[in-house]
Amino acid sequence: MRWVIVGLGNPGSRYKHDRHNAGFHVVDALSKELGLSLQPQRFNSVGGVTQMGRVEVVLVQPQTYMNLSGEAVAPLARYYNVDPENVLVIHDELELSLGRLKFKRGGGEAGHRGLLSISEWLDTRDYPRLRFGIGRPSEPSVSISDFVLCPPSPPQEEMWEASVQQAVQMIRCCCEEGLVQAMNLWNSRRLPAPVSEKPVKEQ
Repeated sequence: MRWVIVGLGNPGSRYKHDRHNAGFHVVDALSKELGLSLQPQRFNSVGGVTQMGRVEVVLVQPQTYMNLSGEAVAPLARYYNVDPENVLVIHDELELSLGRLKFKRGGGEAGHRGLLSISEWLDTRDYPRLRFGIGRPSEPSVSISDFVLCPPSPPQEEMWEASVQQAVQMIRCCCEEGLVQAMNLWNSRRLPAPVSEKPVKEQ
C-alpha cells in the first residue's frame, strides 16, 4: 500500500507562515515526526519517501505556486503508480473555523484554486482531502485574499499549532487504517475554538 500525501501552499519565505500554507505546515510536521528530510524532487516539488508503519508514504509540497499545484501532483501520482483515491490533499478551508479539521472524499473544490488545478490534472475530483479550518476574516473590510496570505494572529498561534499536530495524527490514521475509519474517528472532533474567532457555517 502506498499513499501520496500532498500539502498545498506557496513556495518561498514570503508565504511561509501564511494561512494558505496550512498544507505545507502539516507536511513539515509529519516529515519531522517520521524523521524524513524533505528535499527537492522531480516534477517541481519538494518531498520524500518513507515508511509509516506498514505503509509507504510519499510526502509532497508542490513548488508550482498554489494555482498550478496539479502540474506537480498528477505526474508524481503517475510516477509512483498511485491512484487518485490514495492521493490525500491537505488544504486550508475557509468554511471551517480554526481548530476544526475534517476529511472529505471527493466532491467540489469550493473555488480553491489548488484543488481546481489538481482535479483538472488528475482528471477527477475523486481524491480524498483533509480540510484544515482557518475560518474567515472577522472584519468585513479584510478581503479573502489578504486573509489567506497572512499568518494567523498572535492569539491564534497556539490553536494553529494544535491543529497542525492533530492533522498529523489524522493522516497517520488515514494511511494506516483507511479513509472511512479515519472519517468515523476524527470528523466529529474539534479543538476548543478561540473566542476571537467569528463562527462560520461548516459544510
